[in-house]
Amino acid sequence: MTDLAFPRPADDTLAGARSIIEVLERRASLRPGADLYLFLSAPGSPASSLTLGQLDQRSLALATRLAALGLRGERALLLYPAGTAFVEAFFACLRAGVIAVPAYPPRPGRTAQRLGAIARDCRARAALAPPVQIERARAASRGAMPDDLLWVPAGGEEGGQAPEAPAPIPRGPGETAYLQYTSGSTSRPKGVMVTHANVMANSEEIRRGFGHGPGSRSMSWLPHFHDMGLIDGIVQPLYSGFPAVLTDPAAFLQSPASWLEGIARHRITHSGAPNFAYDLCARRVEADPARFDLSCWDVAYNGAEPVRAETMERFAARFARCGFRRTSFYPAYGLAEATLKVSGGRRGAGPTLLRVDRRALEQRRAEPAEEGIDLAGCGRPGPGTRVAIVDPGGKRALPDGAVGEIWVAGPGVAAGYWNDPQAAEGAFGGRLPDDPSRWLRTGDLGFFRDGELFVAGRAKDLVIVRGRNIHPQDVEATAAAAHPALRPAGGAAFGVEWAGTEQLVVVHEVERRAEASHEAILAALRQAIVETHEVDPHAVALVRPASVPRTTSGKVRRAACRAAWLEGSLPVLAEWRAPREGGALSGAGPAPGETSAWLASQVAAMVGA
Repeated sequence: MTDLAFPRPADDTLAGARSIIEVLERRASLRPGADLYLFLSAPGSPASSLTLGQLDQRSLALATRLAALGLRGERALLLYPAGTAFVEAFFACLRAGVIAVPAYPPRPGRTAQRLGAIARDCRARAALAPPVQIERARAASRGAMPDDLLWVPAGGEEGGQAPEAPAPIPRGPGETAYLQYTSGSTSRPKGVMVTHANVMANSEEIRRGFGHGPGSRSMSWLPHFHDMGLIDGIVQPLYSGFPAVLTDPAAFLQSPASWLEGIARHRITHSGAPNFAYDLCARRVEADPARFDLSCWDVAYNGAEPVRAETMERFAARFARCGFRRTSFYPAYGLAEATLKVSGGRRGAGPTLLRVDRRALEQRRAEPAEEGIDLAGCGRPGPGTRVAIVDPGGKRALPDGAVGEIWVAGPGVAAGYWNDPQAAEGAFGGRLPDDPSRWLRTGDLGFFRDGELFVAGRAKDLVIVRGRNIHPQDVEATAAAAHPALRPAGGAAFGVEWAGTEQLVVVHEVERRAEASHEAILAALRQAIVETHEVDPHAVALVRPASVPRTTSGKVRRAACRAAWLEGSLPVLAEWRAPREGGALSGAGPAPGETSAWLASQVAAMVGA
């Protein structure tokens, strides 16, 4: 696969298709030899590729195996590193009526425990992994996974025609296709039930919004177990009928320039990432026109975490000499509970920026001002999707300019949370007067102005680090158990803005008669957070007992603690802060002895669900 040439099939390829599997079968029958995916391995390693015909045959062969194992309707963990083997396994599950659960290869320790929690929550019946890595995966997760889990070696070697056996029967459009696990509570992970109909509806919305056409080609380094990496990176090229380049997330982290090099080399028209990736490139990559010709980049979408106006302006200014156009930026808003996309800009229009009064915004009013905070619009909802800004009590929709919770209704909204009806009713059961629709309550704050959606913050205490939702109560529980010298329930976790991105800060009280050194306590605290939550904090601080602000009932006041930390009024005994070079995100290095865990944390944390 060298030139990524993909002759577009007839325009009616999508007509009447009820699932992405039907799309695969139709496209493969029309152009079996057409290139679809090219996976770029590490330098020096051979690349792998898939044509439409190969994906059709290999996924059907594996689907037949899964059906013979009696896995229809069961849940199967997909424990694959980045590569085409995951693509084959994912579509095989969909063909066989197996509910896919995209995940990540297990590693010994707390990450294996988290994966085990997902396996138990979804009652996984099987785990699929590459044949050469399955024993390693079993060993790494020993003791964490259910004892009766069926391990299935699969990926890349099936090839050829499916064996003579009854064709597997995919599930219906309204049935669950896969579970997208969010990065919520580590003790009770939540699996979003995405149906086949959700995938088709959201894929069509992305196709229209991005303006995909015969000459489109995309590139994605986003993890396949993340909603953006899965839907936009893998599903969308097949749905819209164009070739895609896929790379390992670690390659981008180790060399951010590799993303831009890939776009230039393969003449990519559509590629995107969370805001932090643009910020990292703008700060760390030298704009070299001879190395990067970005004039082909028509849609540079920015989503999965707060979209920063200053980041886009900095990136556009830096790479203008490489042919990048500011109008290529496509800010978007979405979440796993809506499959992926909720709203987006207009192709070629560039970002809509609005400066609002900071004090008014804190009082839930968006008032334009000459001095204030710059917000980037996230476009408009697509056809069939409705977005409402709702008052804090959830009683009524608010007018333009009023800040409230963002509610979403439409065909892309998922069916709920797997095996958690109480949480599902709270998130997916929003009701408005005189409206029969069930609304998704996102927990995000926003407002409309002239039809454009602006995201203004969060109704919850979530901390979003590189696109990943970090629940502070989970981090606080981990911190309290990290070292005997840390006081039980004595911590506060919160987010702060640093160099245009949100970062995690943890403040924790120390016992009065702690015998360990502050350095040892800080190291243990940081290591526990990295291993358990796969995110490297921007700062960890030790404070005196009874220093963390609380309500009269004893609840931690995270906002007050954050304010005190920022202004320097906390009685800090010792503190560690990430040594960021000029504010660049990649400047933080690993803790001593934690190089591999740190790199893994960066990969998983950058775009977690």
